[in-house]
Amino acid sequence: MVRLTDTIHRIVLPRGDQSNIAVQTGPDGVLLVGSGFSRRATEKLRGAIAPLNGGPIRIIVNAYLHPDHIAGNAIGGEAIPIIDISNLEEMADAGIIGRASDLLADTTYTLRLNGEEIRLIPYPGIHAREDMLVDFNRSGIVHMGDLLIAQSFPSVRQETEADLALLEKVPGMFPDPTTFICGHGPECRREEIERCRAMLAV
Repeated sequence: MVRLTDTIHRIVLPRGDQSNIAVQTGPDGVLLVGSGFSRRATEKLRGAIAPLNGGPIRIIVNAYLHPDHIAGNAIGGEAIPIIDISNLEEMADAGIIGRASDLLADTTYTLRLNGEEIRLIPYPGIHAREDMLVDFNRSGIVHMGDLLIAQSFPSVRQETEADLALLEKVPGMFPDPTTFICGHGPECRREEIERCRAMLAV
C-alpha cells in the first residue's frame, strides 16, 4: 500500500496482474477505483482497506473494464453503486452522479464523497472503449487506468495520434503537482507523462 494523501491510498494486490486500486476514505465511507484481478482476492483487498478505518465500501468506480481491474467488484456487495463508462447516464438520471462540461470530454460526470468532488472523465477509443479518468480534484490525484502505464511503453490500440494528443493535453489540464495513478506500476508526475509522450512521438 502507498499513501498518497491522508485520504487516498494506492493498493496493489500480490500476484495476478497487479493492477492499481485507488482507495479514498473518509466520514462517508470508502470509494474504490478498481477492485483487482481476482474475486478470490477480495478478502486480501478487504484486509488491506481495514487499517484505513474508512468504514463500509460505498461506491466502486471502474476506470477500465478488463478483468484485471474489476474482477473483485463483488467486495462491495450487491447494494452499492458500481460506476463505469457504460452506465454514466443511468447513474446521472438516478442522482448518484452529476453532469458538467469539461475540456477533455463532451460531458464530465461528478461525484461527491468525503467532502471532495470527484470528476469522472470518459476518454474512450485510445486503449479501449471503456476508459475514463478519475480526478480527485481537491487531493491532486488522477487515476488514469491503462491510459497511462508509465514504467513501460504506453499501451495503445488505436491511432497513435490520439494517444499523443491525450498525453499532451493531460499535464496542462491538472495543476502541478498532480499525482497520476497508472493502470499498473508506480504513480508518476508530469515529467513521466512527458517522457511517455516523447516515446510515442519518435
